[in-house]
Order: sequence, then C-alpha cells, then structure tokens
Amino acid sequence: MLLSTPGRELCGTIQFSTGGTMGDDDSKSEIRVEDRRFFDKDGKPVNKEEIPEKSDARGSASGEAIDFISLLFTYIQTALIHLGDAEDPIEHKVSQNLEGARQMIEILDLMKVKTKGNLNSREEQFLESALFDLRMRYVQKVKGSS
Repeated sequence: MLLSTPGRELCGTIQFSTGGTMGDDDSKSEIRVEDRRFFDKDGKPVNKEEIPEKSDARGSASGEAIDFISLLFTYIQTALIHLGDAEDPIEHKVSQNLEGARQMIEILDLMKVKTKGNLNSREEQFLESALFDLRMRYVQKVKGSS
C-alpha cells in the first residue's frame, strides 16, 4: 500500500507471479510503479507546471540559504567554543570543555568520511582545513593542560 504526501512523488514496488509454483522464488518478477502526480497542501492534484522549481538550498528563518558549509560552520563554531577559543553565545563567557571539542572534531571527521566523493572542491577544502585547524588547536590545549 502506498501513502501519498502532498507535494511528493509516490514510489512503490509490486511483486507478481509469472508462472511456476507459488513459493518458487524464481517465478517472481518485480515491477516498479512511480506515481508522478503532484498534490497541493489540501491533497488535490496539481499540474507539474504549477509547482515552483526546487532549489538545492533551503531557506532559513532569516531568509539566508543553508548549504553544507553553513552546516559545517555550526559544528566548527561549537568546537571553538569548547576549546575556549570563542565565547559561548548563551552564557557570554569563555570556558574550556576538551571532551566536547573532541566530540565535535569526531563528528566533523565522520561527516568527511560519509560525504567522501559527494562534495565539491570548495566544500572538501573547507572541511579539510577546518579539521586540520581544530586538531592542531586541540593538541595545543591538551598539551597545555597536562
């Protein structure tokens, strides 16, 4: 059973028997069914021409486009706050949390691994340089606190 979501394409898979005996796996074929109809917020069908073009970046509440580098920046900023190199915007003070900084660096490294081959050169360079800088800062803070 397929459920529709307004403004989304439906996709599903139907299997049927093409002959042979009922439990014979070789007798099944797969047909992919794609419902390319579009619906408005009330669930009424809409022509594709009436739907605005989709953009890669989604707008934020402030109207600015959110892209991958903006996402990375939030993690980088959090790491800098934990390293004590930036002021916490909520508490308005500088404090150090090396475990939190290490976790942010690990998250950024995980993002690097999981997005390998899917980033453009600008995004890849930004992530590489940010990770290098954060790791160097982290090592300096760990050595300094020992």
